[in-house]
Amino acid sequence: MDTKVNQIPVFFSTILICIGIYLIGYQIPRSSFPLLISAFSFAFFGLFILQKSNVTEKKLFGLGIILRVLLIFSVPILSDDYFRFLWDGLLIQNGFNPFEYKPSELIVQFQNSKIHNELYSGMNSQHYYSIYPPINQWFFFFSALTDSVLGGIITLRFFIIGFEIGTYFIIKKILKRYSLSLNRIWWYWLNPLVILELTGNLHGEGILIFFLLLALYNFSKLKDFNGGLFLGLSVLSKLFSLIFFPILLLKSRWYRSKKLLLGAIPLIIIAFLPFLNWSNFNHLLQSLDLYFQSFEFNGSVFNILKWVGYQVFNFDIIKIAGPVLSIISFLLIILTSWLFRFRNRLVIFKALTIIFCIYLFLSPIVHPWYCILPLTLSLFTNMKFMIAWSATIFLSYGMYASDLNYNIKTSLLFIEYLIVFVILFKDLKGSFSIQKIKTGIRF
Repeated sequence: MDTKVNQIPVFFSTILICIGIYLIGYQIPRSSFPLLISAFSFAFFGLFILQKSNVTEKKLFGLGIILRVLLIFSVPILSDDYFRFLWDGLLIQNGFNPFEYKPSELIVQFQNSKIHNELYSGMNSQHYYSIYPPINQWFFFFSALTDSVLGGIITLRFFIIGFEIGTYFIIKKILKRYSLSLNRIWWYWLNPLVILELTGNLHGEGILIFFLLLALYNFSKLKDFNGGLFLGLSVLSKLFSLIFFPILLLKSRWYRSKKLLLGAIPLIIIAFLPFLNWSNFNHLLQSLDLYFQSFEFNGSVFNILKWVGYQVFNFDIIKIAGPVLSIISFLLIILTSWLFRFRNRLVIFKALTIIFCIYLFLSPIVHPWYCILPLTLSLFTNMKFMIAWSATIFLSYGMYASDLNYNIKTSLLFIEYLIVFVILFKDLKGSFSIQKIKTGIRF
């Protein structure tokens, strides 16, 4: 009798997460914020119950697969980035370099192509060069071979699911290596944010995380060349991984750093050779520069500075604040890398989490899927703020709601970051004490 009673909350929590994922994946546009946040809250509550349940690992792993398969035929509603993914793939298929041409420069040549016109009309980056590195580009290419938008979406989704399954097993491997509770894995595997933004919206963080964790696992076993190769593959999936080079090089010291660099740098150069040359390398830099100086979404420190700019100077300071915050972010990342350079192998996950969050907190653009990387890294630490952020960052979709006024949107942003920073403060209390830094164990 007791067993049956205990199964009731597990059953309902499973139903909640399935319904929440389905509704967001197929039914609720991002402009319908009340429905969107309600469905997400139900799904996250389901995760919270399941994470504390006694359900077997096999069943929870199977549920994660089911939730991802549930989204196989969905067309992303929350993000329109997939238009650019498939556009880049079609360009390669037709012999064009996506780093060489803006979509607006080529659309005339494809004016009689239905799929090109469909992708172009849905794209939000018609006047920008591509910023997606080679590994993503090849996955875009294979997905575009279907010559169908839905076919391309489904193909790319299978790739992402494959990498997510790989990530599940490498997380499990690292948790076992450091004798950590395997229950931590469910904050990744069953997290609605992870499922919706990776499998659902097809973002490349799913590929990056897999290769980065493989790199870190190899570094922990002193396999520096192999670690360098996987780190290079992570960079080739998404450029975010470049942010971790300083701490990994500082921890490794020169005699190990050489192997790391020997594995990573030649691979990165060789992979970029078919795409980049001296003339179009500047195109990539231009797009990255425009991205950080022209766009803003869900920033924390940036939005405070923006408010101050309007109050004091009466103009938008994005073009000034963006570069300044980038410099401050870089300096803080180097400082954090230096402070953690001799900490033990497990503590490096805390350092990597903090480093990436420094970048996010000072960035004008923090899309929900950006926090999946530090969420995954935080699973190997005792910090809880990233789990909280994975629950609150969906509030940022309120920015797309046409029926919400500015004050409500600002309040949602305030709630999101207030919760995150309060828990972060508790997590970091005492982490940077002089005594702890002095007694850190060499990698």
